[in-house]
Amino acid sequence: MDESLSWRLSDDNSPALPWVISASTEDALRARARQLRDHLDARPEWAVADVARALLDTPGGTGGPHRAVIVSGNREEQTLGLRA
Repeated sequence: MDESLSWRLSDDNSPALPWVISASTEDALRARARQLRDHLDARPEWAVADVARALLDTPGGTGGPHRAVIVSGNREEQTLGLRA
C-alpha cells in the first residue's frame, strides 16, 4: 500500500483522521474554526472520529474555496489546530 494512503496512528494508537472545514472567505474560515472550537469545548465527550464524520456529512461543509484540514487522532491536537 502507498504509504501516503495508509492510516497513521497517533501516540495513543487512535487513527489519524481529518477534520475538514471550508468557507467562502479566509475570514469566514477562521470564524468557522472558532465556532467549531467553541462548540467542541462544550462537548468534551465527542470523539475525534465522530467529529470527522460529522464535518464530512455537513451539507456544504467541504464546498467552500477556502479550506483547512487538521489531521490527528488526538482530540487535544485537533482542537489546537483549530486555534491556528
